[in-house]
Amino acid sequence: MVKNKLIAKWEPGALVLNINPNELHIEGENFTLVFKPRNIEFKGPWSSVEESVKRNRKYVYIVTSEELRGIRDAGRIDILAGEELLFDSFELRLNITETTSYLTVIVPGLYLYNYAIVTNEKRIMIETIARRKIFTQTEGDELVIYLV
Repeated sequence: MVKNKLIAKWEPGALVLNINPNELHIEGENFTLVFKPRNIEFKGPWSSVEESVKRNRKYVYIVTSEELRGIRDAGRIDILAGEELLFDSFELRLNITETTSYLTVIVPGLYLYNYAIVTNEKRIMIETIARRKIFTQTEGDELVIYLV
């Protein structure tokens, strides 16, 4: 039987990860993040979107106005710090230092971006190729980043 839900350790609390066909949903106490093949959806305390290009790579940053917190009583923990896991076709790597939690999400090859790093330090980073165009759509605390 294939699991479609995992709980990842986060400081503080835990993140709930759900898999749907071609989508990864990550839920914390104060945010929801959805990785889709052509866009990323974020609902939570975002303040801006920034881009930078280095060599042939583009980095898109979702900057948040507060730390991304985990859910306090999420239940059993499936992924601990230092672990790597293949979840459907997503590769997950979790690292926790004294002050920061990092979840690296390597997405399937059909996605228009390569990977993302989610941290509790008010920033989410998405890496793609430099020639991709980035468009955003916003409404209240909801943000959608489209890649074309």
